[in-house]
Amino acid sequence: MLLQSLTLTRAFFSFIAVGIALFAMLMTWLVLDRTRTYEVDALETAVGVRTRAAAHDFGRALGADWLSLDHIGERMTTTGLENLRPMLDAATGDRVSWAGFTGLDGTVLAASNGMREGANVGAQPWFQRGLESDFAGDVHGAVLLSELLGATEAEPIRFIDLARPVTDHNGDPLGVIGFRIGFAWAKRFLRESADALEMELYLISGDGEIIIATDGTDAERLNLPSMRAATGAKTWPDGKQYYTATIPQVVSGEMPSLGWRMMGRIGTGAVTGGRTVVAGIVSTGLAVGTGLVLLLAVTFSKLFLVPFRMLAQTAEDIADGAEVYPYESRCTAEARRLSAALMRLQSRFEK
Repeated sequence: MLLQSLTLTRAFFSFIAVGIALFAMLMTWLVLDRTRTYEVDALETAVGVRTRAAAHDFGRALGADWLSLDHIGERMTTTGLENLRPMLDAATGDRVSWAGFTGLDGTVLAASNGMREGANVGAQPWFQRGLESDFAGDVHGAVLLSELLGATEAEPIRFIDLARPVTDHNGDPLGVIGFRIGFAWAKRFLRESADALEMELYLISGDGEIIIATDGTDAERLNLPSMRAATGAKTWPDGKQYYTATIPQVVSGEMPSLGWRMMGRIGTGAVTGGRTVVAGIVSTGLAVGTGLVLLLAVTFSKLFLVPFRMLAQTAEDIADGAEVYPYESRCTAEARRLSAALMRLQSRFEK
């Protein structure tokens, strides 16, 4: 029954519709697949580049403090204590909370704002290590200095230590110059960097502990081996997947290594806007293409299919004995042959 009602025109347009549908599905699959590949590549590149930029900026900031420390240490060979104090005062600021110079016995001989002058720091690691060579110490607390800077027991100040030996013209040791950098600065710096780069940053200490997490997450929850060395797409403890990158060093220049690493994280939905744009372009392209194909199909139908329908009607009329002039069509060779054959049949019937 279906075949009996199927006309050449319907068959043609059905074929066109199926072709358009198959083409649309194929194009949609190809575009979505390429879009997903593009998003993965874009995310992996973005997280790597942005994390590297954040680590570089953070390292440069710390490197600037080391250059300041090194410069003052070089000046010590020609500068007396009375001229040293102004330089130590000038070195302190947003990052450096305390700057001081100690003698070989560990006594603080000069310090910024006179803070802790006369105290003995001979038992502290930064002094002991600074006597031997350039030194950068990991984050730690300092109760006495923290109290002098106005910290409370509930909110103590933590510090990063920088130190280097000071020698005279002959290379003989004179003492140690050291900076103590307030770690609160590091948190602010990374938080601002994370906001500017639209990602999350994690500072990892030398022993593998996450010491700063800019998303506010409790760092203890993130101290998993897979997180501390995360690279590529990872499922985090919150159950969501993120693209991550880890930079093995966050210092620059000649500053001694703190052993820190920087890890960056970007959500998998960070570039979905591109998928929307591509989907819009593909949809528009398919709509325009479908319209053009249908226009061509209608034109083709009028030029080539309608004549066959007219010839079919003529053949049916002749078979019924009607005296009709055969429809003449010259659109195609087949149509001309069929029209000529109908004319011959009609002439035979008339005889």
